[in-house]
Amino acid sequence: MVSIKTLVAALASVGIAQACVRTCETSGSSSTTCSYTCWRACSDLSETTVRNSFLSALQANGHACSAVGANGVRCTKNSRFGACNTHYWNCGKDC
Repeated sequence: MVSIKTLVAALASVGIAQACVRTCETSGSSSTTCSYTCWRACSDLSETTVRNSFLSALQANGHACSAVGANGVRCTKNSRFGACNTHYWNCGKDC
């Protein structure tokens, strides 16, 4: 028999794992580039998978961005790109 305490803890951990969480965000910037780092915030997505999704979305919007290592992205700034921190990637439920 499972105790109520164990059941509540298990349900709470599932809820936390499915919440919408930031998985790629600004890690640095200069006058000409924005750098981003992605990590494994959702257990079903690797850092590289998340990075590739973020990179594809940036490129699909016409931004000059490229992969850096296994979990990084670097983009060239221009007036259309805007501020570095306006670009990020989330994963999880209701994103």
